[in-house]
Amino acid sequence: MAGGNFGTKTVAKLKGDILSFPVNASTTDAEGHIYRGSPVVQITSTSGSMTVGFAMAGDGADNISAKFLGIAEQEADSTASAGTGSSNGDLNVKVRRKGIFRMTKNTTSAASDVGKLAFLHTKLTSSVDPLVSLAGVATYDVVCGLIVQRVPDTPGGSAYTNDWLMVDITPAAWVDIDLTAHAATMVSAANGDGAALVGVEDATGYYSGVTVEAVLDEIGADIVTAQAFISIPLQAWHLEDGTILTKHNAAPIPGFIQSGNEDLVMEWATHANPGEIITNVMIPPDLDATADFILHILGMPYGGGAITDSPTFTVQAFQIAVGGAVASDTDFGVTSTEFTAAKTLQEKTSTMLAANVAVAPSVITLIINPTDGELGNDSFYLYGTWIEYTRKILTS
Repeated sequence: MAGGNFGTKTVAKLKGDILSFPVNASTTDAEGHIYRGSPVVQITSTSGSMTVGFAMAGDGADNISAKFLGIAEQEADSTASAGTGSSNGDLNVKVRRKGIFRMTKNTTSAASDVGKLAFLHTKLTSSVDPLVSLAGVATYDVVCGLIVQRVPDTPGGSAYTNDWLMVDITPAAWVDIDLTAHAATMVSAANGDGAALVGVEDATGYYSGVTVEAVLDEIGADIVTAQAFISIPLQAWHLEDGTILTKHNAAPIPGFIQSGNEDLVMEWATHANPGEIITNVMIPPDLDATADFILHILGMPYGGGAITDSPTFTVQAFQIAVGGAVASDTDFGVTSTEFTAAKTLQEKTSTMLAANVAVAPSVITLIINPTDGELGNDSFYLYGTWIEYTRKILTS
């Protein structure tokens, strides 16, 4: 075939195990200075693919796009202080792609390390060996080889305080590794394993977390901590005998008015015993029965002159769940917090304890009215009511 290797009787091949790579230009030692014997990685940057010496997290090489290339055969320093290069690619570094090299574990070495993959952890300096770690320790798990031996401090010795390991960087060696241990780490529920090792791409910026575990934590927190509401429209309230509430007529029966030709409200006129109203609410399946159940009342005392009444609301609550008998529950309602004597819209609450609220399917009947004896001078305008509850994560 014309133009191919076979047509010209030539075959392109590389001789030996050493390749040359362009060096990243940087004024920082961590990114622009590659020491002899240092692990070398390649990171794709805005200026293209450049080779840099391995750096600690935050210095550029412990990066999700980093790829291990091998071990530097020579020193290459592109920092400004060295004066040997100013642009990416001005320098090249020779990198050995195969071989077994001594590296130092970031923590105490163990005989069980043998046979496991090694991951780059810390940059080599003029006085410190390159550090490696096991899976899940470094930020991005840049694999650099297979641990084949734990090395004692002295030949034939029994002390291992230097935490030396011999690492085979030959790519072919990694193919034969038993990945069972690494797979177990990926499926483990232990802190720092499993979902904590899997990254999340979130181009829309919905989450602050960058791993599956962190994002699931955020979603779970939103589900169980966000307020959930059950709206109770004013029209859902009736008199206890079932009579539908209509236009306000006379105390003690409440009714609807348009306040100031604007707002729809339910009014109780001045009376020693304001009438009771009733409704019922279905318990939602996502209710967390370990959290309190809160009735919110939005309203204000109202009158033509200065306001003197500061009423509470009497709240009665009865619940029946599947299997329950008619009228078998006791009242677990709680008197609301007190409205102040002012013609301003206020929100008050009646908190019913979680211990008294059954889970779905069940229904709660609510009966409310301004507390007897607390509306002797003014009227009361009710603007709205709703239930607030805490959600739980549904499992079915």
